[in-house]
Amino acid sequence: MQKASDLQKKYLPKLILSDPSEFESLWTEYVNEFAKLDAKSYEAFVTKVVKDRVAGKW
Repeated sequence: MQKASDLQKKYLPKLILSDPSEFESLWTEYVNEFAKLDAKSYEAFVTKVVKDRVAGKW
């Protein structure tokens, strides 16, 4: 999960602030790096957090 967070911190500012002509290449790079991670575990963690918040468990 830390690696996914690190990737987000690295790429999201670039994606938001980049020139629109660079977006697709940056997005592809981000998606490729994210695909190397254990996405199933990260998705399970995020799903649990969302369900807990919906249930009022902040």
